[in-house]
Amino acid sequence: MGSPPPSTPEEDYHATDLLARFHEAVTDLPGNMREVFGAVDLEGVSIAAVARKLRVGPKAVEKKLTKARKQILARLLSAPGN
Repeated sequence: MGSPPPSTPEEDYHATDLLARFHEAVTDLPGNMREVFGAVDLEGVSIAAVARKLRVGPKAVEKKLTKARKQILARLLSAPGN
């Protein structure tokens, strides 16, 4: 297996821009939704563990996680250049 070909400056720019927009979209989530998204999708904490910590049911965590993912995706797709 060889290494992937080196990226171009344009590809580097777009990757950096996408990462910045993703970070901004996550930062702009409402507090509880950001906490759920960060714990489950970024840190790998289980839904059950997050539910226990927040003292809510797993379904409530799943609902917040789904809303967070949809909001982030909508922000990324509505960004200039898309």
